[in-house]
Amino acid sequence: MIFNGNIKEAIYNGELQLYFQSQYLFENNILHLKGAEALIRWHRNDNVVIQPDIFIETLEENGDIHILGRFILEETCKTLQDWNGDDNLKHLRLALNVSPLQLKNFDFLEYLKECISKYSFNIQKLKIEITENAPIKSSTSYEILNEISKLGIGIALDDFGTKNSSLNVLLDYPISEIKIDKEFVSSNYSITQSDQTKQIVHSINDISKAVGCSVLAEGVESFCQLRVLLDIGICKFQGFLFSEPLPRVDFEEHIQKNGYTHNISFLF
Repeated sequence: MIFNGNIKEAIYNGELQLYFQSQYLFENNILHLKGAEALIRWHRNDNVVIQPDIFIETLEENGDIHILGRFILEETCKTLQDWNGDDNLKHLRLALNVSPLQLKNFDFLEYLKECISKYSFNIQKLKIEITENAPIKSSTSYEILNEISKLGIGIALDDFGTKNSSLNVLLDYPISEIKIDKEFVSSNYSITQSDQTKQIVHSINDISKAVGCSVLAEGVESFCQLRVLLDIGICKFQGFLFSEPLPRVDFEEHIQKNGYTHNISFLF
């Protein structure tokens, strides 16, 4: 699909919408809903929903990624403020994706601080996921990420092992979480299909322990995949097994209907 949309018009017309995908923590045979990843969707006026992989690269190339980034940040903070006033939702964390290009400009840090001041929520409930469509390493990125970390905001390295990620990033930057890409979990060469892939995931988990990071596995689609990940020692998960990305109202209805915990002792 060729993308030629106008981001400013889309925001003005209310065409952009956040979707939320559940993230779970495993403890004592129980999966606990701990939060969600906020994902952007573009609802065109012809009822076509555009996925971010269609338009993000274009926005990074033309510079409009900064406009989109500010929109996502503000909507995420608004949601956390709303959830902070709800006893059933106030414990949930929200992660938003940030392009490395946003981290080359201190304007992002200033806008982040403005949103924190503008909206009332526990700042530790906000997490930033660094997407790797472009290399991250620069002195400016280093300063910005360190300032973000000092604020108490967690920083996750997304799609680890597939794009521009490297061990140096884990050593040089204040990364608190590694996200294992779904290619390792649910592709044709997944952990249930390939011993090599399983060993790679083992290694990523070992690396995370060495640098003091937690690990979250993306793309979990089956109990078989979940069991293998648990056997490896991974305890945080996201994927269609739990929920597809949902608009906010649907996401809140989903967890009210299905609960915040799930007993999976039957796997053992």
